[in-house]
Amino acid sequence: MANDLNLIPNNYKESKKLFENEKERLQKILHNFEIIIEHIGSTSIKGSIGKGIIDIIVACDNKEDQEKIKYLLSKNGYRQGELNKKPDGRLFFCNVEGQTKAGDIHLHLVIKDSDNYHEVINFRNYLHNHPDEVEWYNDKKKHVANITNNSRKEYVVQKGEFVRELINRAKKNEPFKVGSGL
Repeated sequence: MANDLNLIPNNYKESKKLFENEKERLQKILHNFEIIIEHIGSTSIKGSIGKGIIDIIVACDNKEDQEKIKYLLSKNGYRQGELNKKPDGRLFFCNVEGQTKAGDIHLHLVIKDSDNYHEVINFRNYLHNHPDEVEWYNDKKKHVANITNNSRKEYVVQKGEFVRELINRAKKNEPFKVGSGL
């Protein structure tokens, strides 16, 4: 469907506040697990544009914990995404029924030592430390939104290529740091 994508400037302060509130809620639900909860995605980066969705990564110790946490998240109102189990082992949840919008929550449940976790954190940290790359990323997002006629589905697919490019740059330039508090 065309015209269902709306890229907006990130309100970093508001996004951080929404993340902190959700993190507190998650810590209460998942208090029996050794987890790391971090803010990721465009709303975690100053100067970025995006859909305004608060992306959160929850990293646990192992697949057994991941299954238990999946149950608890579902029990506490988080909905599993259409394609919940990603090929990289990540489980995806959101806090609303249907298509999410600005201010909604996307949860990515991963194993702490997974490549996915390391890539996502490095990607975020790299952009945080390289404002010029944020500009490049924003320009690419605008271009893809334009050529896909603001089709959210097509945008997500086409954005993958330059996200992978930034992940590779991040791998070369940023050492992995757990819990950097961004």
